[in-house]
Amino acid sequence: TSHSHSHEHSRKADLTSERLGIKNFVYTAQRPFKESRLLSDVIDHWPIPMKATLDLDDFQNSNRQLGGAPASVEMDLQTMSPFGSVLRSKGWVSLDRFPDRDVFWSHAGCHFGLELAPEWKRDSESEARDAVTGDADNKKPPQELVFIGIDMDEDAIRGALDDCLMSDFEMEKALKNKERAAASAISEANIARGPLRYEVGDNVEAYTEHGWTRGQVVALNYREDDWDVDRVAPYQIMLDDSTLIFAPLDDDRVVRKAL
Repeated sequence: TSHSHSHEHSRKADLTSERLGIKNFVYTAQRPFKESRLLSDVIDHWPIPMKATLDLDDFQNSNRQLGGAPASVEMDLQTMSPFGSVLRSKGWVSLDRFPDRDVFWSHAGCHFGLELAPEWKRDSESEARDAVTGDADNKKPPQELVFIGIDMDEDAIRGALDDCLMSDFEMEKALKNKERAAASAISEANIARGPLRYEVGDNVEAYTEHGWTRGQVVALNYREDDWDVDRVAPYQIMLDDSTLIFAPLDDDRVVRKAL
């Protein structure tokens, strides 16, 4: 029957994969890659076959000629790089140079690429996950890569990628640079806007969805972590019901002195 026929095909496919030693695994990490280290230590040494068609038998031969190398130069791919046995890999990564953008990792045969995702991608995917889970903190890791290959040394591949992740020192330095950029943006915004009309502790009224609502200024030059570095709200206000809001403009149409 067609049912048994499909099972037969499935068994044959499984046996073929098992015979060739084809396996897969997923690599994930929470912190971004240091781009310069990823390129110099992994990508530049990746023995990607320089041929139009990928032949599985090539990967069962321990000695292969590298594309572009003289015919007399043959190297053991497994010895040179643990990535030599990878047939295909793809997924999303995060690089230190683009902390707020996803980067698409795509490798198949002789082709490898890192492509910057559109700016809307991260936000749209996050919103979709939040809608399904109801959890705004449910975020995928910055690195999520699927590797498929023959007799891969998974530990060696994971170790090589882990070595390219940003160190604690690099993460701290990047955070300080971001904070300096934010402080500079606040300073420029203050110069362009002029002095604020209210101080912390002043009683004000903020225009909300419920109309004018009393509150008190609790912070100046308010920012949220996921805002662009040049976005600053002049005031954070605690309403009389203890709700915290921010005023996007220092303008009587948005916030005014309490009557």
